[in-house]
Amino acid sequence: MKNRVMEGGFMVYTLVIMAIIFVLDVKAIDDHSYTPCHTGKGTITLYNCGRNQDNLAKMQSRSTPTRYIIKLKSDVSPTKVDEICAIAETNNTAYTGYCINKYNTAWKGMLLVIKGEDLYQLLDDEMEFIEHIEVEGIVRVTDVASIVYNISATNITQTNPANWGLDRIDHMSTQPLLNNVYTISNGGTGVHVYVVDTGIRCSHKDFYYLDGRLDSTKKPMTRCLNGFDGIGDGLLTNDCNGHGTHCAGIVAGLQSGVAKNAFVHPIRALACDGSGGYGSIMAALDWINNNAIAPAVVSMSLASQASISIDQAITNLMVTKGILIVVASGNYHEDACNYSPARVLSTLSVGSSTNKNIMSWFSNYGSCTTIFGPGELITSAWNTSDTAFYTLSGTSMACPHVAGAAALYVSQYTDARPKDVRQALLDACEPGAVSNVQPNTTTKLLNVVNMIQPIFTITPRAFYNVSEGTIQSSVVSIKQKPTNMVIFIPTVADSTIGYFQPSCLYFASDSTWSIAQTIKLIVLNRTG
Repeated sequence: MKNRVMEGGFMVYTLVIMAIIFVLDVKAIDDHSYTPCHTGKGTITLYNCGRNQDNLAKMQSRSTPTRYIIKLKSDVSPTKVDEICAIAETNNTAYTGYCINKYNTAWKGMLLVIKGEDLYQLLDDEMEFIEHIEVEGIVRVTDVASIVYNISATNITQTNPANWGLDRIDHMSTQPLLNNVYTISNGGTGVHVYVVDTGIRCSHKDFYYLDGRLDSTKKPMTRCLNGFDGIGDGLLTNDCNGHGTHCAGIVAGLQSGVAKNAFVHPIRALACDGSGGYGSIMAALDWINNNAIAPAVVSMSLASQASISIDQAITNLMVTKGILIVVASGNYHEDACNYSPARVLSTLSVGSSTNKNIMSWFSNYGSCTTIFGPGELITSAWNTSDTAFYTLSGTSMACPHVAGAAALYVSQYTDARPKDVRQALLDACEPGAVSNVQPNTTTKLLNVVNMIQPIFTITPRAFYNVSEGTIQSSVVSIKQKPTNMVIFIPTVADSTIGYFQPSCLYFASDSTWSIAQTIKLIVLNRTG
């Protein structure tokens, strides 16, 4: 029950030293769009082969081993992945190389390091099993601009969120755009959000539990759980860059997050310098396919030149696991349809907007930008300490706002399919909210107010100018017959204000479910 008398919120202390506009994106080796370089041996297509557009015959002469992502046909047995890798890694065979990653779920294939002549022989031997080959692209961090300024340390409560984006996404038509309040009907309880990025500093206080729960040693427990390391530099899922921690904080941080009860998982596909490869992203998606806990959402604040391998893996993951994937639109101020994974139509591709509801100057646009979210000067958790916060800008920041909103939705509608979650978020948007957009670009801005209809109707929902020593009553009912008993448990953030009587209400799943019930707030006399 929301009540201004009893709203104490929670207090979080933040220390923010400086902010920088810092944008993560992904560059491919060449600047070509999502088109085949040429048709290779037989009917196998080779993608992303370089600006010189070498044909496969010329590639035979390449003596330097190169990384190739090899996609097997969908009807091929998963054992074929192991078989090809075993042959390549055995001396004195027809072709020699070694597999860095094997993919068997979201996408069937491997990341193989092999010389040109050996690749040619592999294609000759395994042609009937291979769908296409893609030269691995390079992923790197790129900053758009740097703006440094001082921010004083301050006490932050949920009635004055540090991240202005939270204030913006719960906007109601009768309110100013920013009213210094962030209100949500649930916190994404039970939802697992997989953050594909540079890792997460899981010990950060922003990932503690909202109720302050402790482990057996009396240390605060974290909602940042197990993850995946696709880099292999010995740092496991730890974030040595900061970008992943920042994005995870926007998803689920106590101070700066949208879904404050959700779990986050560090899926490390980018290294300390923000660079990685298509192969590490593919491995990350494969791990999620094998290990994701439902209900789940995937957040990917990265972009690359169009990659057929990444696009197919994302599509397959959503289909096979029923998980919505939210992605950044990109920071090139270009058509998002030229970039992966923003070009995957079944994702939610997020552009960036300012606190004035203007499309950010760097944001990608076009028909592949599905929705806008707050993306400029967003404050969130940082990797330098367990109390550090930083301010960044980019579609990388807009993306986790939407991922957090998706977590709010699937927390209540756990059986919703990706297309249902996607549509629910789009239906709840403010149409026409974003200005200065490019042609053929949406004007929809993320809004969580209408996204989830609360199961309870509470009248009145708040009390004003209440005197000490009085009793205030609210009538509570539910909107539809539940499948199981529903328990309504109101809480008073400050116990010195008062208490509820009874402490909870029960709505049975039988014919009595529609009977309204009354609950009373006993306001204490605190004089003296």
